[in-house]
Amino acid sequence: ATFGLIVGTPLLEPRLLRIKNEFLREIVATSIAAQVAVLPLLLWQTGNLSFVALPANRLVLPIILLAMALSFAAGRVGVMVPGIAPVFGIPAYLLLSYVIAVGDYAAKLPLAHAVLPAFPFALVIAAYAALWYLVRRLTPLRRSVSRSRSS
Repeated sequence: ATFGLIVGTPLLEPRLLRIKNEFLREIVATSIAAQVAVLPLLLWQTGNLSFVALPANRLVLPIILLAMALSFAAGRVGVMVPGIAPVFGIPAYLLLSYVIAVGDYAAKLPLAHAVLPAFPFALVIAAYAALWYLVRRLTPLRRSVSRSRSS
């Protein structure tokens, strides 16, 4: 997922210009990039294809960074002054409860996912090879560098 975020988000974001809000465009690009990067492995491991993952991620992604920061702050306070740590943990708890509630609700929607039959690991490797090829084809820097070398 991290590799998908690093490589995929910059490739997807310029292709989503019809989403006028820059923050929303970044959220959508980030969600798609992460989901595409882990999809072959998830399908091989679980066989579950989620149809609600992208919309659910769109709802929770804007608060994830804040939830992580608040969790970190509560942990730091807990190390320094354990008695008041729960008070500092309440905001993080509320945000993380929202994240869990969105995931729980989305998973219970009708037709939220499909269970696919098991497939060989070679198909996972082929999917990642195809993704790698696609990334190499879509990365503008690589195309301009390879053109200048062939000249």
